[in-house]
Amino acid sequence: MRLSYYSAISRPNYFEFVPTEISGDLFTEAGNYKIKHSTANNYDLRYEFFSGGSDQILAGIFYKNIYNPIEYGFVPSR
Repeated sequence: MRLSYYSAISRPNYFEFVPTEISGDLFTEAGNYKIKHSTANNYDLRYEFFSGGSDQILAGIFYKNIYNPIEYGFVPSR
């Protein structure tokens, strides 16, 4: 039986941060200088049973709580 916890951080990349617009054929992508980094708390509970040789039984559950997710969205231009 194994129980684990870890905390992760995801920082915006350069084009998500720079406040400029990149026009494409179907949409325009714009950066946001007010964007925040995402943090996540991750919990994992796992049961592992190795009966011998290459036989094994694994069962697990996990939970992830994300704060300030960096997401893409579409906004109508007209």
